[in-house]
Amino acid sequence: MYDFIVLENYLFISISKDLVFGSNDSLESFIEIRLNSDIKGVVLNLTNTTYIDSSGVSHILRIKKMIDLSLKSLFIVVDNPRIEKVLKISRIDKYINIYKNNQDVFDFNKTDDIEPGQKVYEYNMAIPGEFKYIQLVESFLKNILEKHYVFKDKDKYDINMYLEESLSNSIEHGYEESGLKGKISILVICRKT
Repeated sequence: MYDFIVLENYLFISISKDLVFGSNDSLESFIEIRLNSDIKGVVLNLTNTTYIDSSGVSHILRIKKMIDLSLKSLFIVVDNPRIEKVLKISRIDKYINIYKNNQDVFDFNKTDDIEPGQKVYEYNMAIPGEFKYIQLVESFLKNILEKHYVFKDKDKYDINMYLEESLSNSIEHGYEESGLKGKISILVICRKT
């Protein structure tokens, strides 16, 4: 089994064994059982993991897909240079935020300006920095906004236009002009009083 704790609505799971073929087959169901509406995200702590192979990387990507479908976020904590190197070589860091310690997850994802009594819903998404993924983000944002708010058609158009413009600028000036590859992280915070 896995050591886990829920802190500030994040499910922290410590994996102390190697991530290799067949070693963590029950991890997906372990996480799925614990994903509820109160959980904002899942943190896989790989600090005590000594080895990861391509099967382990594939396993993490399957977990990421499952968590994304739940409109939650996945984070990885790792402070082992060998594991970090494998994650970078596999380019998993392009799709999942990786931190050095658990506190960094809180520091990066906290929202200090929440008023008492206000409900906050957070949604994260990361896409490759390519134009063909803009429509995916538009659909992602549209679904979230329709779930939480009622908009006039003009407001929907304006939001979509701002989103498309900011993503296009990020891709064009941040990646295409320089010939670099990377990811764009999108954080949507919905607040209701």
